[in-house]
Amino acid sequence: MTAKFNANSKLVLSPKYDPLELEAKVRAFWELNQIPQKIAETRKQKNKKQLGYVEGPPTMNGIPHIGHARGRVIKDFHYRLKTMQNYYVSFWAGWDTQGLPVELEVEKTLGAKNKKELIARVGEEKFVEECKKSIMKYHKEWVIADNMLGLFIDHDKAYYTHEDRYIEREWQYLKRAWEQNLLGEGQYVVAYCPHCQTSLSNAEVGLGYKEVEDPSMHFKFRVKGTENEYFVVWTTMPFTLVTDLIIGVNPKEDYVKAKVGNETWILAKQRVEPIMEILEIENYEIIETFKGKTLEGIKYEYPLADLIPKQAELDKHPLIHTVVTEDFVDMTTATGIVHLAPANGEDDNAAAQKRDLPAFVPFDEQALFTEEAGKFAGIFVRKADSMVVEELENRGLLLKIGKVRHEYPTCWRSHHKLIWMARREYFIWSNKINDKVMQAAKKVKYFYDSPKNRFFAFLKEGKPWCISRDRVWGSPLPIWVCEECGEKTLVATKEEIRQKAIDLPSEDFELHKPWIDRITLKCEKCQGKMFREPFVLDVWHNSGASPYARFTDEEFNTLVPTNFLTEAVDQTRGWANSL
Repeated sequence: MTAKFNANSKLVLSPKYDPLELEAKVRAFWELNQIPQKIAETRKQKNKKQLGYVEGPPTMNGIPHIGHARGRVIKDFHYRLKTMQNYYVSFWAGWDTQGLPVELEVEKTLGAKNKKELIARVGEEKFVEECKKSIMKYHKEWVIADNMLGLFIDHDKAYYTHEDRYIEREWQYLKRAWEQNLLGEGQYVVAYCPHCQTSLSNAEVGLGYKEVEDPSMHFKFRVKGTENEYFVVWTTMPFTLVTDLIIGVNPKEDYVKAKVGNETWILAKQRVEPIMEILEIENYEIIETFKGKTLEGIKYEYPLADLIPKQAELDKHPLIHTVVTEDFVDMTTATGIVHLAPANGEDDNAAAQKRDLPAFVPFDEQALFTEEAGKFAGIFVRKADSMVVEELENRGLLLKIGKVRHEYPTCWRSHHKLIWMARREYFIWSNKINDKVMQAAKKVKYFYDSPKNRFFAFLKEGKPWCISRDRVWGSPLPIWVCEECGEKTLVATKEEIRQKAIDLPSEDFELHKPWIDRITLKCEKCQGKMFREPFVLDVWHNSGASPYARFTDEEFNTLVPTNFLTEAVDQTRGWANSL
């Protein structure tokens, strides 16, 4: 099929199909009839009905692929249809120009293994400048692709998530959350990527599950004060024994003492047969049955105390290395007894906090054990798995070591296996407003049930949103802390910073590290000096602020809520969730 123009400048198609020729003819037709100019003129007409639209911003860390092209063409179809129906549509481009994806692309370009190495080599200022160069390089490629696709998206009204004006409006969200006690600091177990050296949100965790192979270790803890009585436990993460503080049983379930040779093993009644089969033990005898609650408070011998002096010290605490009862202990897998490492598990941490147990978090930002971990100091936590296995075997406490394949979260960008670690972070307490979130989501019209159900399933979890990131190229967390009295303040504009500043390197400062970290504020409570918390914001918060941050107040009041959004289904846990 070929194309040509007739005497009336109308496009006529012929039977032979030649896509390149057809594209050239269509472009010629647009140029001859000034189609782009006419489209632009419609944007200036004030008497049209208004339809809001927010572009889900593609990340400027690579060139567009076919999935991007498909999504952008669908958006363009909608824009053209509504334009022909005499609507004004805010079909303005948007670019996601900050965050972990951009940083990792720059790390790769500069040949660095990780953030720490790169900062040591070039410094934060040079790193940020390289990030800016990188996003503009890819931005150019995206604009070319949009033009080749024939999109009528307005690039002149585009938003960029790294611009100060955008960040200031993003901060307004945080200000409202701060004032409503929906934003705060806490030490909780979060997903952590050892390669990216930053925490991740629950939404990000859901983006990267893969089938992986891990150790499958059955072992035993000796009941303190006995010769041959043991709790039987199973784990896929032997390294967490370094931070073990308590073990948990289900108070309502039945447990037994089973005679195995000259030893007595304690485990859940309904798990006896499966465990004995796994351990290839045929001869055993149940000698006692009782409820899990009767085990509470029993002390067990922590097996690595001679290698970890801090654990030997912690053992003096009356509740450390004892049995606790928790309803979350599962009876369908393992032994019905779980070892709890509050530094490495969400439920573990909650159980410890409920009992006001002291914290033991011997990790650094590279997920290496610190000096507090004794013999394991300087070891990457997952490499300590084999060391722990060996130590238990030497002590006669290893029952079986094998392998298990299971679904496990990996980093959505670096693809490294995540580690759960207790860290000081900032959270949006979205769990407090989950009912409102669900009500808002139900008001949306969805084209298909599958993404709708996927979206609702995630929203129902209602977990706090970890928004702080230990990275460089991102919107800075606008919270300053007084070094004297500990008072905190959140500032939401550059003008407010100028008014409160003690040290202001320049009036024309940029809202990025390292420049913003050089600004100190005056504490209104004690007149001391306040320093900024070193975090940047989750990139999903950055792009998710777009329905407000990309508009002026007047535009926001007119164009939001938007009429139409379409994105890839994975955005139910990404951009759509962060909105």
